[in-house]
Amino acid sequence: MAARTLNEIAQDLKALIEQAAICREVRIAAITSYEQVHKLIPSLARLPAAVVCVGAGEYDATASARDVNPALLLVAPFEATVEAKSLAIWTLLEQAAALFIPPSGPRSALNINDVVYIPTGFRPIATGSQCSAYLLELKAQQTTK
Repeated sequence: MAARTLNEIAQDLKALIEQAAICREVRIAAITSYEQVHKLIPSLARLPAAVVCVGAGEYDATASARDVNPALLLVAPFEATVEAKSLAIWTLLEQAAALFIPPSGPRSALNINDVVYIPTGFRPIATGSQCSAYLLELKAQQTTK
């Protein structure tokens, strides 16, 4: 069995987010710098939005397994005078994270096309004043045996 490519992993995650219907726009982007994030965010036309990106990865000693670190950049509108809009990013973050924790409990990981996805963390991303953003970090584990 061949490992899923980075493009296939990104497409799988995009399909998951689209099926969950938690965002109005879902994109894939090969983001490698904060400058690219700041260029991308204003181009998101329909918020809330998710952008699937892939970070680092590593192989085991025999290259028969690898861990890839994809992430979801989640962006929601921000309006300081409306509490629901100022907190919308937290709701979006919780909804996205819940997709990776199946109802049978946190110890049963989500498996899509023989890749196991585990949420590993989240952090805020600095944006302009019109929106808020968080990065939901994942680990995608797969074997090629």
